[in-house]
Amino acid sequence: MIWRKLDFTEDPSVNPEQKQMRTLNEVLYQDFKEVYDSFDQSKRVQCIIQGVEVPLDAPIFDLWRLMSHCDLYLYITLRTVDR
Repeated sequence: MIWRKLDFTEDPSVNPEQKQMRTLNEVLYQDFKEVYDSFDQSKRVQCIIQGVEVPLDAPIFDLWRLMSHCDLYLYITLRTVDR
């Protein structure tokens, strides 16, 4: 299990509206690159939040707002499946 806090207010040069538009795929690739790269590239990455498979192009802010746990963390499970 990897735990990482993502701070969307860290870079003052980025417009807050742009931060909200980052997709789950962008967050995974930019902030969890070592995990993302460790997956078998011949398989598809499946993302599960609250027991629901979510598309990788979903905005991360919307996922957090709608699917975060009551402790306000967004728990994401990644697994690979055959294509």
